[in-house]
Amino acid sequence: MIITVRNNADLPNKYERKIKWLLYNLREKFKDILYAKVFFNKEGNGNVNYHLNLVVGMPGKNVVIKNNGSEVTKLIYAVYNSAKRIIAKRSNSKK
Repeated sequence: MIITVRNNADLPNKYERKIKWLLYNLREKFKDILYAKVFFNKEGNGNVNYHLNLVVGMPGKNVVIKNNGSEVTKLIYAVYNSAKRIIAKRSNSKK
């Protein structure tokens, strides 16, 4: 599985490693994931609002999840839980 991360929010590498680690765990559970693309963006200067877009490539249609929030860790876990729920509905190969 290829994971592409675009960090336009200038976040530390620990967030990139965290999302990659979660996506690799998701790949172990659901074998039909082909690739994942992650896009981090930020909006504002004082009160920063982060946007996270996740595209998971699967046979058929891709899964696209968009979310935003002010705390990056909560945002990552919210997107991960949404992806896990949606992929579980669409997946054919569950472990």
